[in-house]
Amino acid sequence: MTKTVKEIEQIQDIIDFICSKHQTNVDDKLFKLYEIRNKMLYYENELAELKQQQLYKEDFDEYCQYVNGRREDTFIIKDKSLYKKLPNKDVK
Repeated sequence: MTKTVKEIEQIQDIIDFICSKHQTNVDDKLFKLYEIRNKMLYYENELAELKQQQLYKEDFDEYCQYVNGRREDTFIIKDKSLYKKLPNKDVK
């Protein structure tokens, strides 16, 4: 009977070892998934911000003038609040 209890304890130790290794792998994978999810959220927010800064042809009025006999096209933004949302260019 003592041998059986000892065998059961050994088997339990093996099971515990395997479970701990498996749990560690699961935890690592969950952590990596969590990191990926956070990066996706970050880039979704970045994309949304960039979309708000994007201007289209329809955002401008086109004016044509002639200077010294040459045609000069001028584009003026219709809604000045759109211009104010644009970021400054970083000088490097």
